[in-house]
Amino acid sequence: RCGQKCVKLLGDGAAGKMASIEKDGEKLKVGKTDLSEGVEISRVSDTDYINYENMEVTESFLDYARPFLDEKPSRKVRLLKRS
Repeated sequence: RCGQKCVKLLGDGAAGKMASIEKDGEKLKVGKTDLSEGVEISRVSDTDYINYENMEVTESFLDYARPFLDEKPSRKVRLLKRS
């Protein structure tokens, strides 16, 4: 549902904008922000969320992502290796 809200928000007249998601406890607020601001507000680097040795997401990613998802994500998430 969160992704659907982001797509709807960015539909018309969203040039130069990106979707933003703010988390306050268990509540989520979907909005949009200027691309120039988005770079400054990025939360963490992908190395905090991806174990490149095993090509899996980390427990930190699962903890962060759970409120955005309708159900608990499986630990069986696999990623493609970068070329």
